[in-house]
Amino acid sequence: MRYLANHEQLARGSFGFPVEIYYVDESHPRYEMPLHWHMESEFIQILKGSFALTLESGYEFLNEGDCVFIPSGVIHGGTPHDCIYQCLVVD
Repeated sequence: MRYLANHEQLARGSFGFPVEIYYVDESHPRYEMPLHWHMESEFIQILKGSFALTLESGYEFLNEGDCVFIPSGVIHGGTPHDCIYQCLVVD
């Protein structure tokens, strides 16, 4: 219940194709990824720099070329360091 406020409920893609891709660099409004969770699964790929990923089970330090899968319902967030990354969110 304490994480209910961190539930991200955004519409992703369309009803027939519920997929969204986010390209995130320093100009993106959510460059720093606050802790949140959602019902969709997410892939994060680091294109440049590094990313300190926080998961409910601990921390992962990602570098250029790394990719991580985040299952549905997992609380996650992160701090980029001179980073460009992309997220693929899939229902």
